[in-house]
Amino acid sequence: FVHAAAVDSQESDFISLSTRLCCLGAKPFNINHMLARNLLTLLLLALLWGPSFLFIKVALEEVGPFTLAALRVGLAALLLNLYVIPIRKVFVRDWVFWKHAAISGFFAQALPFVLINWGEQHIDSALASILNGVTPIFTLVIASFAIRDERMNPPKILGTVLGFVGLLILISPSFGEGIAGSTLG
Repeated sequence: FVHAAAVDSQESDFISLSTRLCCLGAKPFNINHMLARNLLTLLLLALLWGPSFLFIKVALEEVGPFTLAALRVGLAALLLNLYVIPIRKVFVRDWVFWKHAAISGFFAQALPFVLINWGEQHIDSALASILNGVTPIFTLVIASFAIRDERMNPPKILGTVLGFVGLLILISPSFGEGIAGSTLG
């Protein structure tokens, strides 16, 4: 009886939230639909992003790391312009904005692309992909010290530990064979 009351309470909270959102103009949502959509989006992201390190390794057989990074950034710029121009979106004309965008683009896109490309000349693409998986884990850890609102809490600690365990599981087959590398990679 207590469990049924708790479920009824949770359902009424959900219905109340859904009703309040409808009053604000939002459409009511279905948790199962959201879960399925999120899982399909995650699967699509994995299918698109997963083989990128393999494609980088293949492309590096033909072009250098700087050229490949320039091609990736240039292709992205071209595709964004092909999207923006037909909808007649006006570009920002403020030079301060473009200066900040250029600095941000260099450090957030161009430089990491060059460094990943350079690194993949010295290590296997699968290892590069796994090592890239460490990025969000370290971002969470560093942010918890650097940003006051991002302090670690039990769910973040659990997520960080699970992330490290997952990466160890992925790397573990190479422990038996020994990990090979070079001082450059």
